[in-house]
Amino acid sequence: MPLFSSKKKERWRPRIIPDTLQKGAICWQVSLEDSKTGSLVHCVLAISTDSVVLVEEQSRDLVFVAPAKSVLGWATSTN
Repeated sequence: MPLFSSKKKERWRPRIIPDTLQKGAICWQVSLEDSKTGSLVHCVLAISTDSVVLVEEQSRDLVFVAPAKSVLGWATSTN
């Protein structure tokens, strides 16, 4: 006669990594120089866990987007 254990098996739970579950981005207001017209374009620079995005403030048009993993580094500038 088989004996069955009364102990329940614990279910496997996936490991939660909080950074991958976050929605949104860290944002800054920046000015971008348009090389065609030489004028300044006011934009919002947004950096999230998966992308870097520049959005024009007035029209809300997408100016630039790139995967965050393709950014090799940052440099500061006084200009």
